[in-house]
Amino acid sequence: MLTITHFLFGLLMGNISGNLLYVLLGSVIIDLDHCFQFKKEGALKSWKIFWKRLWHPSHNTSAKNPFVHSIAGWLIFVHVLSFVDKEFAIYFGIGYLGHLFLDLFDNSPKKYFWPLQFKHTGPLKYNSRTEYLVVGIIVLLLLLQKIY
Repeated sequence: MLTITHFLFGLLMGNISGNLLYVLLGSVIIDLDHCFQFKKEGALKSWKIFWKRLWHPSHNTSAKNPFVHSIAGWLIFVHVLSFVDKEFAIYFGIGYLGHLFLDLFDNSPKKYFWPLQFKHTGPLKYNSRTEYLVVGIIVLLLLLQKIY
């Protein structure tokens, strides 16, 4: 899923949980692994190349960097963070888990059970009209939260 989808879903979950910042961080920060792939591919050399690569259907690099987009990665991150701050670890973990949940639905391959080689591919095309519909639904839910 696109980072904007994760961001909006993080806002929604953060509002529900009562800890917006920590949940939001957990929902988007794990996509920083994409920056390493961008650097490796030379996409950080100019804004034009970066922007083009960001919106390209093959942008999703989760299968190339499977650790952070796996259940094992989630468990390790949350466990390590719990030694620093338990509250942060819990809410960050909620956001992180929400991120993994959303990624279940897009068609870019993910290795949720890393280090096993099994790949999961969801039914929704990455960066498609359907994903934009999901974004619209999340925005609608956010608006309904504010009304009620």
